[in-house]
Amino acid sequence: MIQKFRKAMHGFTLIELLVVIAIIGLLASIVLVSLSSARRKARDSRRVGDLRQIQLALELYFDASQEYPYFAQASGALYTKAQANTAFIGTASTGIGALVPTYIGGLPSDPTGGATYIYGYIPGDSAASPLNCDAAADTCLHYILTATIEESTNASLGNDNDSATGGYAANNGYDCTDSGGANGIAYCVGA
Repeated sequence: MIQKFRKAMHGFTLIELLVVIAIIGLLASIVLVSLSSARRKARDSRRVGDLRQIQLALELYFDASQEYPYFAQASGALYTKAQANTAFIGTASTGIGALVPTYIGGLPSDPTGGATYIYGYIPGDSAASPLNCDAAADTCLHYILTATIEESTNASLGNDNDSATGGYAANNGYDCTDSGGANGIAYCVGA
């Protein structure tokens, strides 16, 4: 009986240990890849939710003022991604900043905190021609809110404003295509 017990106490061989470690490593890498995708989807969902909150605040602002906030863009021409982001941040009286604190508690920021995935606001006084709403005297009747997202397969992309040509965003210089145009994979909403 004691000899059987001593035989059972022998450890694993080196090959057996290496096989077990390899299997554990493979399973861990599969889990990490799945978590990475889930994190990207969660960040994109937050971006879409942020734009919906800002859109509601813009409509409340419009209800009170009969126009959307303007943003004085220096060139007076078409918006770039950086200019749209600057207008999103705005000031206390222009851009999305004009909504704080009356219509929204504060401005959202991208979940990554970086400069790759950004929010944007493009106000306009005309839907058909590239006329930005860049002065207090302008009556801003249109806007586009944008967010660059990570997942090209995001289901929300089927319900946004898509245009590279012919839409308000495109006519005002902003590419809202889902396929990764000049502004990346853009989720756009507006009026």
